[in-house]
Amino acid sequence: HVGRFIHSQMGCGQISKVVSPVHSSMLTHNHVGIRYPKWTDGCPYMDECQYAPPSYETGPLHLPEGNFVDGLLGVADEEKLKEVLSQLAPGEDFLDFQFPPSDASISVLNSRDMSGVVWKKPKELVEEPKLYVEGVSRFDIIQGNLGDCWFLSACAAVTRVPSIIQNVLYPNQALYGESEQGLILMKFWRFGKWVTVFVDEYLPTSGEQLLFARAADPMEFWVSYIEKGYAKLHGCYEAINGGLAVEALVDLTGGIAERYEIETIDTDLLYLYLWKSIRHGGFITCSIKELYEGDNGVTSEGLVRGHAYSLTSVECIYSSSVEDYINLVRVRNPWGSHNEWKGGWHDDDPRWDQIDGLVKDQIGYMCCSDGEFWMEYDEFCREFEDVSICTLTPDFNTDGAPDEYGHFVALTGTWSLGVSAGGCRNDMERYQTNPQFLLTLTEPDDLYPSSFEDQPKCSVIIGLMQEHRRSVSTEQPSLHQIAFVIYKADDVTGKLTAEDIRQSSEVGNTGVYLNYRETVGRCHLPPGNYVIIPATFEPDCEGTFMLRVFSPKTFQFEEILS
Repeated sequence: HVGRFIHSQMGCGQISKVVSPVHSSMLTHNHVGIRYPKWTDGCPYMDECQYAPPSYETGPLHLPEGNFVDGLLGVADEEKLKEVLSQLAPGEDFLDFQFPPSDASISVLNSRDMSGVVWKKPKELVEEPKLYVEGVSRFDIIQGNLGDCWFLSACAAVTRVPSIIQNVLYPNQALYGESEQGLILMKFWRFGKWVTVFVDEYLPTSGEQLLFARAADPMEFWVSYIEKGYAKLHGCYEAINGGLAVEALVDLTGGIAERYEIETIDTDLLYLYLWKSIRHGGFITCSIKELYEGDNGVTSEGLVRGHAYSLTSVECIYSSSVEDYINLVRVRNPWGSHNEWKGGWHDDDPRWDQIDGLVKDQIGYMCCSDGEFWMEYDEFCREFEDVSICTLTPDFNTDGAPDEYGHFVALTGTWSLGVSAGGCRNDMERYQTNPQFLLTLTEPDDLYPSSFEDQPKCSVIIGLMQEHRRSVSTEQPSLHQIAFVIYKADDVTGKLTAEDIRQSSEVGNTGVYLNYRETVGRCHLPPGNYVIIPATFEPDCEGTFMLRVFSPKTFQFEEILS
């Protein structure tokens, strides 16, 4: 079956909700994650779709949807940047006219109260400011007056590998003194490549305090600038009010990220997956349930409803009080404040007194109001809605440990009006016009021995991403409802016709069509030829997409052109 979950965009509590399919489909040959086509009187199974509405934050930003133009909003033209810098007089301030220190950079619709907002450089706030003070830590991150917990929880998760944050926001950029240039350079992963973003040094303040995200150390500013650069890519700060941590994880790492709905999966298996992922460099976020749309209150047990957190550790410890092992998870609120879990195993819980001091040191137990806390895994599953897991390399066998992939191919394609924008299988004659891709698997991998099922398998992870980059600040990109289907095909001499598709064996799909930025599926298939058909639900939806394919062994992947 295809699991169903309540899909939410995290933004410090204010969320929209829709019933929708699991973001990461477990696509395996003869696996429960596969949906096979049904036939009734010669008519195929009717494909289904769901819309994920935008999130609604305090002071919601409702931008009209627009067509993709160039996706270059916020992206630096490095040659132009060099020219601008060369023309600056000694001591002259660099001013970013694309993202100036003005109200429009906070909200393009002027939907926030801007009174009292003053843009200042770090050196106007403290003496000798720095981007980084003693490296990078999750404890650096303090959320400000913006609903971007989804982005900041992703940043906190990624700090487990400090070099990744410093790959995004270059170190050694001076904020004062003779080496100060007046601008900050960084880069983010956007639709298959790393793009450069620059901003000037000015940050919005109110009452001598930074208005948005800041570092716990007032001398440190990497948190504020990585948030500002990400806001520039989206057009303004308010444009990142609400979103999905799974997308931010990809933008920060270029990796593969998948979202799992806790209610739809075996929680014992999920615990093992989280335990191994943490130990093998995975980046994990989670979000807590809301009681109703727009609910962002703090519960009596200290949790913030409709809010994104980082999951920072998974441990199994022995408790002498119950004479048994206890499964625990450690979670951090990007608010970085006293709003912590007050239930079992909270910081001051007497049960910690029954735990050996050496064990507490080994797992990093601390009793302080820093936004981070431990809770029993079963209670975590009752309170939280989902977890998102990102790895730099794919985890083909879902054992929590990223695997080395021997081959990776990314191809782009287009759904063109009147040519290749055929829509879903509800109209098979038009569906056949969609772009089609041939995947040829020749060598089984070592992850599954020959006794796994009836024959050796090839592990493959496939991601379908639609173009999502913004072109102008006053419009948001239109995201189509997308999905892909995989068909077994022996002799492929050209694109499959409608009749070919009807006669072919479907071996996997990503389920219900949904307007996600990316949908990811994993499969374990026998060697052979397979045709992948990415499509939008409605016909005549123009757009550009990318298919990313990973496998431990070499494969061939190409578009079928005729």
